[in-house]
Amino acid sequence: MIASVADLKRRHSMANFLYRYVPILLALAGGAAWAFTFVFPNEIAGTVRTAFTALPVVGLAPVFIAPVTQPSNLALLFHGIVSLVALVFLVRVNMRWFAAHLEEV
Repeated sequence: MIASVADLKRRHSMANFLYRYVPILLALAGGAAWAFTFVFPNEIAGTVRTAFTALPVVGLAPVFIAPVTQPSNLALLFHGIVSLVALVFLVRVNMRWFAAHLEEV
């Protein structure tokens, strides 16, 4: 969905860059930070892993490999709910933008 918005905003280079590359960079950074917590075998590292899993975009890597690592169901549920809310927000904001710039497209 975010990549589709980036295609719609291709004439606005900064918005295109933000919608296309920032989510990918956030997901990669979140996945790397989440994987780095496995170096520390204590309870705090487990809590940090759960927090990363619960965050949308940043927690995509833990969600993708959830069948292997079996994170908390509560963290996965929170991730899904917050992602859905963010998706609805982005759709509403960009519908307004698209309607305002319809003649450019």
